[in-house]
Amino acid sequence: MIRLWGRSTSTNVQKVLWFTEELKLDIEHREVGGPFGGLDTPEFARLNPNRTVPVLEYDGCVIWESHAILRFLANKNGAESYYPGNANERSYDDRWLDWHSNVFWPPIRTLFLDGWRDKVFALNSPEASKLFARVAANVDLLETCRVGEAESSGDARLSDLPLVIGLNRLLTVNPEFTLPPHVADWFARLTSRPGFSVVRDAERNLRI
Repeated sequence: MIRLWGRSTSTNVQKVLWFTEELKLDIEHREVGGPFGGLDTPEFARLNPNRTVPVLEYDGCVIWESHAILRFLANKNGAESYYPGNANERSYDDRWLDWHSNVFWPPIRTLFLDGWRDKVFALNSPEASKLFARVAANVDLLETCRVGEAESSGDARLSDLPLVIGLNRLLTVNPEFTLPPHVADWFARLTSRPGFSVVRDAERNLRI
């Protein structure tokens, strides 16, 4: 039994939904959190005392935190093309997964929550401009340090998924944001994968 808890409009849940599609896993998806509620129940607290999503139940094992879930799924299913068994090769994905969480995602998250969704500040305000500048610098780093010849194959890496979903949310916030050429090509290649359709569908719901 594989059960995923979490609303599909959450980027952290989208990472897992996409990867389960890549792995062709048959899962039960329960929409909880946000407008669905359900995080304050005793049942959910037993799964995750933090009361956050996503949470994965997999044959009696309970995992929370999205990147821990991605690693678990790769290890559990022998998905070494996404997440190599060799420690040296695997470190590539580990460092980009951490960079996503610590550097790349925070300014996009603030722009989405405080600018796009809750209207705490306008997206043309000085505060938003500073955040967009941080995002642009991070995207330029992707262009020069990750994407390009090394990313030109048709394969997907585990660390691709959160980064692409982050860019996808950025383009929800600001559809006019220009991606540099290698990043644009890489983003187009990854978002054309069949498994990404679950993310695309979820982002449509975000706009409703």
